[in-house]
Amino acid sequence: MDQRFIGLGVALVTPFTPKGRIDFAALERLIDHTLTGGVDYLVTMGTTGESATLTKEEKHQLLAQTIEFVHHRAPVVLGVGGNDTASVLRDLEQFDLSSVDGILSVSPYYNKPSQEGIYQHYKALAQASLLPIILYNVPGRTASNINAETTLRLANDFENIVAIKEASGDLDQIGTILKHRPKDFLVISGDDALTLPLIAMGAHGVISVVANALPNEFSALVHAALKGDLERSRSEHYRLLEVITYLFVDGNPAGVKEVLKVLGICGNDLRLPLVPVSAGTAKALYTALANTDVVKLCGPVDLFALEFETATAEMDSPCELGIAVVREGVVRQVYNWLIKPRQWPFFSPFNVAVHGIRPEEVADAPEWREVWQEAGKVIAGGIVVAHNASFDMNVIRRTMAGHAMPHTEFRYFCSVSMARRVWPGRRRYDLASLCADHGIPLRHHRAGQDAEATAELVLRAADRYAVSTTEEFLDRAGVKRGSFTRDGHLTPGGKFTPRS
Repeated sequence: MDQRFIGLGVALVTPFTPKGRIDFAALERLIDHTLTGGVDYLVTMGTTGESATLTKEEKHQLLAQTIEFVHHRAPVVLGVGGNDTASVLRDLEQFDLSSVDGILSVSPYYNKPSQEGIYQHYKALAQASLLPIILYNVPGRTASNINAETTLRLANDFENIVAIKEASGDLDQIGTILKHRPKDFLVISGDDALTLPLIAMGAHGVISVVANALPNEFSALVHAALKGDLERSRSEHYRLLEVITYLFVDGNPAGVKEVLKVLGICGNDLRLPLVPVSAGTAKALYTALANTDVVKLCGPVDLFALEFETATAEMDSPCELGIAVVREGVVRQVYNWLIKPRQWPFFSPFNVAVHGIRPEEVADAPEWREVWQEAGKVIAGGIVVAHNASFDMNVIRRTMAGHAMPHTEFRYFCSVSMARRVWPGRRRYDLASLCADHGIPLRHHRAGQDAEATAELVLRAADRYAVSTTEEFLDRAGVKRGSFTRDGHLTPGGKFTPRS
């Protein structure tokens, strides 16, 4: 029995950037996250890894990077499958398998071969491979079931066919395999929701999707079940079942990538024809996560992320304002106002090059006083965050003074200072770099989009702390706050400027 494939395997997602390239920085975070969370082995380029959308060059690069990031900490299994046996054999020849521990090969899809055809396909693979082979039966995707008789025939005829990942959902069929299998042949669940029932029947573990996001929790379930601790494993099973259900509502890996986005490990970007989960599914998934108490979605964190764009180098020249409203740890609304600055129609060419807003776009926009009467009511009395907050707060202070307007009262902090405390040692703390590393979409230098991205960045940071309020998070992270009051402006560093 190959002990390397007992326990919790994870079918790794392939992280992508918003432009569709493989995000190797996110892949490294994901691998570290799963291995420190108790995963026993990793599977790359399976169905969950969107292998069907990868080029040959990308597959070779992805395998090399995965092996480098794992760095001998756990076995690595490579997904190699297809509906053309000759092509699969060529793939086996072309990959550098020197650091690969096993092959996971899905049954031929679309062609709908007979059981004899399936047998001959795997016979050819077994004769060509020096590595252990894990059969993969997922008739819901392939439209071709590997029945129990064929599985047992392959298990008995070829020593290097060592296991089957069973995702048929057919408990009678899986039970037959478990009852009659050779003693060294492993049966591995391919369905997160059926992991506990199958281990109770004698299966040896799971190759999991949910373990990408929740490795600690799913490892606890799997290893408790393998040890016969039914009470613990059953408790974990019911704790995670709702999350598992919603992971697959809009297809795999869309659901688990949405959770990974919340965790700040990678974005939710997929390659067509796959698309991210719907807003309704995302909301249900967040609720399910919150119900488990597994992922701390910031508790009832409330704040307002704010961003200005200016027409010139003068602080009192705002031409756009964005505010993202966060309620109970979720961005609920994003406001965006174009503003006609007092300097209109003059716009600095440098500023236009940065944000792309031209004088003609704001010719009919409301002026500052009208905009702030609305925007000030949104943030009044709240906690405001801005990236490089000294800039945005000076825009408010100077523009309010120029219009002889009283201060709106609120507290604020800077997300750059926050990021330096939460993620120390980085080379860069600009918004674009932070968002890229945490899988946050960003259309940079437009106020509403920047405000929303800043809000999401704060939520990623708050997720690292078991907190129930924004103030508690800031206290735990050691982030200083400033404030606007009717009397003046106090910076986070303690400098007070009276209202002029």
